[in-house]
Amino acid sequence: MINRLINELIKYGLDIHTIVQNEISKVFVKVLACAGVYKRTEDGMAAFMRFVNTL
Repeated sequence: MINRLINELIKYGLDIHTIVQNEISKVFVKVLACAGVYKRTEDGMAAFMRFVNTL
């Protein structure tokens, strides 16, 4: 994971803070999906996407 972060930093010229925030967001989204916070219905998925778009 560290090598991936360093490679992204070099490739895209991003600061490490931005990279870490993006990676944490990805994990958080997976945790919410696995925890069943949002139902697998059309309404639930729409609510989940509204949440994701706020990140």
